[in-house]
Amino acid sequence: MNFINIDFKENEAKYISIYKHIKSLIIQGMVKEHEKLPSRRILQGELGLSPNTINNAYNLLLEEGYIYSIEKSGYYISPYKNYQNKEIIEKEEMINETYKYDFTSESIDHSLFPYYTLKKITQDIMLNNEKIWLSKSPYQGDNELRKTIARYLFENKGMKVSASNIVIVSSLEESLEIISTLFSIKKVALEDPLYKKVYSFFKEKNLSIKLCSIDKEGIVLPKEKDIDLLYVTPYNQFPLGIKMSNDRRKALLSFPSKYIFEDDFDCDLISRNKFMSTLYSLNNEKIIYHGSFSHTFCPGIRISYLVLPSSLINHYNEKYSKSSSRISSLDQAILSRFIQEGYYNRHIGKLKKSLNRKKDIITTYLQKHQIPFQETELSFILYTNKDVKILKKHLLDASIKIHFIGDFCINKSDNRLILSYISIDENILIEGLDILKNILI
Repeated sequence: MNFINIDFKENEAKYISIYKHIKSLIIQGMVKEHEKLPSRRILQGELGLSPNTINNAYNLLLEEGYIYSIEKSGYYISPYKNYQNKEIIEKEEMINETYKYDFTSESIDHSLFPYYTLKKITQDIMLNNEKIWLSKSPYQGDNELRKTIARYLFENKGMKVSASNIVIVSSLEESLEIISTLFSIKKVALEDPLYKKVYSFFKEKNLSIKLCSIDKEGIVLPKEKDIDLLYVTPYNQFPLGIKMSNDRRKALLSFPSKYIFEDDFDCDLISRNKFMSTLYSLNNEKIIYHGSFSHTFCPGIRISYLVLPSSLINHYNEKYSKSSSRISSLDQAILSRFIQEGYYNRHIGKLKKSLNRKKDIITTYLQKHQIPFQETELSFILYTNKDVKILKKHLLDASIKIHFIGDFCINKSDNRLILSYISIDENILIEGLDILKNILI
C-alpha cells in the first residue's frame, strides 16, 4: 500500500489529504481486510509531519469505520462490510464540495469563524506547553476540558453535572458505540424522520428497531414496553424542527425504557428567551446526554461530549480505562481555553445575531414571493408539488445544497424541503434564494 505518494493540496488541511488518500486506497480494494497500517510514528517520519496531523487522519478513518485499532498493536483495515457503501458517500462528498449555496445545517458560516482567536490560543499553548505534542489524552478526555464543559452546562443550561460523568468523544457515532457496550440493548425506539447515521448504527448492530412518528408535540411514544433505549432530539427535532411539549416530556420521562438518549446537537444556537430545561436536568439517572461543538464551533476538530448517569460511569471506567481518547490533547486544550476565556459565548452570540438577520431576510423573501413555508427554530420547511428527482437535478446544476425531509425518513416519503440558514454566508443569501425560487416556482 502506497501511503507516501499523497497529493497535498494547498487549500486543504494535510490530515484531510492523508485521510482521503488512505480512504481511496481502501475503497478501490487496493488493500486487504485486516491488513495492518503503518504506525503513526512511522508515517509521521516518512511524511515529515506533526504527530497531531497523523492522529487526526487516523482518528477520522476510525470514526467512519474504515479502520479499527487493537490496543498496543496498531491500526488495521476494517472488514469490507464496514465501508462497502462508502464509495457512494465519497462521490456525494466530492459533489458537495462544489456547492456554492449551502442551505443545510451541516457546516457553519465560514465568514464568522474565529480564525485569529484560535490561532492566538494555539500559538500560546504550543509556546508554553511544548510537551503537549507528546502527551496522550486520558481515555475519558482531558480533565480540564471536562471541568470546563461541566461549568458551561451549569451556567448556560442549568445542568448540574460532575466532570467525572463527562466523556469527551469525537462524534455522535462514538457516543452511540460507547453506550452500546455499557448495558444490554436488544430493542431501540427511534424518531422517524431522523439523522440516518443513527438508524444505520443500530441496524448494523442487528437490533430490533421501533420507529416512532413525530406529531406537533414531539415523538409519539411506542406502545411497546420492552424498549431498552429511546433516542430523541427533544429541543429541536431533527429534521422537522419541532420542540417537544411539556406534557410529552413528562410522558417520555415516565416511559419504562432502561435509558433515554438525549441528543442536544444544536441547542446552543437557539435564543436564550426560548430556553427549556434539558431532559437530563429533570432525571439525571435515566438520561444519557450528548452535546456537540461541531455544529457551533469547528466541524473540522470534531469534538463532542457524552454525559453518563452515575449508574453507567463505573462500568465505563472499567471497560475503557486502558484506552486513550481519540481527540488530540492539543485540540482539547484549544477548546478548553476558547470556552474558559469567554470566546465561545461571544462566538455563539455572534452566530445568533447572524442567524436572526438571515432568518428575517428569508421570512421577508418568502412572504414577498408568496412561497408557502412553515417556520421552525433554525430552518424553514418549504412545500413543493414538483417531482423530487427532477428538482434534485436542477438544484445540483444550480450548485445548491439543500435537503428534503424525505432524505431522513425511513418508512415514508416526504417531498418538503428543509431550508436551513446555518451554513450559508449572509453575503450570498439573497443570490441563493433567487436561484432557489426560480427552480421551485
